[in-house]
Amino acid sequence: MEQETFVRWLRHSRATMALSARATSLACYVANRELSAPKQAVVGVAAINRGGDKPALIIRVDSETATVFVRPVAPETPCGKTLELWLIPEGGKPKSISVLGTGAQHLPAPKRVALEKASFAVTMEPSGGSPTGNPTGSIVYSGALARE
Repeated sequence: MEQETFVRWLRHSRATMALSARATSLACYVANRELSAPKQAVVGVAAINRGGDKPALIIRVDSETATVFVRPVAPETPCGKTLELWLIPEGGKPKSISVLGTGAQHLPAPKRVALEKASFAVTMEPSGGSPTGNPTGSIVYSGALARE
């Protein structure tokens, strides 16, 4: 009886190892294909400022990952107000990306927007951001995306 149990266990172990080997092989194949595939990302940067001043923000956009990296440089935010970043598609309405904090942020880009033709604006909003989902405050910083 013990020998039958051992044989069943051995068969089960071999099947498990075979499946693990196949899964590992598939994972390696997919990873290799993804890493070696040519990238078609549209990546650009924008220095967001008031026009000639030291930039308030540096923005880097990666369309492959659909992310916007925002790094504050020298933004000025009055007490009780919030800075909100908007992406403005060519010929389209502003889309809020996020209320800005004091540190660098990785943010998701709005969906279905041609990032390579977009510009950015920062508005001064009430604490917590726009209450309407649309810009309500004045534009304090703006800039266009330049291909990197």
